[in-house]
Amino acid sequence: MQSRTTSSEAMTRRLPLLTLGLLLAFAIASRAADPDPAGDLLAGGGKDSSHLTFAKLDGANIADGDLADAQMHGAKLKGADLSRSDLGQTTLRRAELMGAHLEAASLLRADLRGADLKGADLRNADLMHADLTGADLSGADLKGARLLVAKLTDTKLDGADLAGTIMPDGTTHE
Repeated sequence: MQSRTTSSEAMTRRLPLLTLGLLLAFAIASRAADPDPAGDLLAGGGKDSSHLTFAKLDGANIADGDLADAQMHGAKLKGADLSRSDLGQTTLRRAELMGAHLEAASLLRADLRGADLKGADLRNADLMHADLTGADLSGADLKGARLLVAKLTDTKLDGADLAGTIMPDGTTHE
């Protein structure tokens, strides 16, 4: 007997593609003045870095994405899935990343000054040389994360799980 797919089931299957499509459309529209139209959101890097300042990407699925060098100042990424993504040297100043999934993400030299990462999942994330000055990591899961040489001035770590985290001074938190 042949099963029938309801319209809600079909929409659920298309939702991740729709989210990525909207994300790419926003990136293209926001880069209309870019002299190199071939660069796209997930290409990342160098002069072609993405400009997503104040982008509203709450709940977006960008897992395994390449957003290295992107300008995401003030972006809204609540609950977004950025796991295993390359966010190296990305500017996320004052970004809203509450409950975001950043497990095993590369945030090398990322600018996270004043970012809200309450309850974020940063297990095994690489935050070497990241600037977390004034960031809020309350309740975040940082198990196994690398914070070597990271700036933690005025960073809130209330209730954060730091088990196995390599701290800025090279010591491993117990």
